Amino acid sequence: MKMNDLIQPLNRIEIADMIATAFPPSRPARSQAYRVGVEKALETASAGLRLNDLYETGTVAFDAFHAGVAEGRAIWARHIAAKAALPRRLLAPANASDLLAAELIQAGQIITVMLNHMTAVQLGDVRLQLEKQGVVTSAGYASRAPERQAALVAAGFAEA
Repeated sequence: MKMNDLIQPLNRIEIADMIATAFPPSRPARSQAYRVGVEKALETASAGLRLNDLYETGTVAFDAFHAGVAEGRAIWARHIAAKAALPRRLLAPANASDLLAAELIQAGQIITVMLNHMTAVQLGDVRLQLEKQGVVTSAGYASRAPERQAALVAAGFAEA
């Protein structure tokens, strides 16, 4: 079975069924923002769309929404694994793409600070080491910032 056969957009009824299963009456109540996060994660994951923030950053609703998104992505991952009849195995965290994007962003910030505090000689030494390791070519740039930014844009975590 091909992955494209597994990933079909869910209809409203399928999403409602998955949410009903995730939130049985016996489960403690969750906030509306949390439940919206679960629903939006299922909608966007199944349709291959970018998830937009619906709440202002730094608010309780924003945090609840993103906690719900993490659960929604975990539900989606289990759904795909079940459809594919994959053997039980550890899956990447549902928010793996969020974690990787955060790491790329933080790596860019760390590298920028470090480069701004290096002398010209130190920068030259770093460039030579990167060339020896094949990270950059002698004709290319020593910075990988464009590649990091392109990956973030392609994944929907930054704008071009």
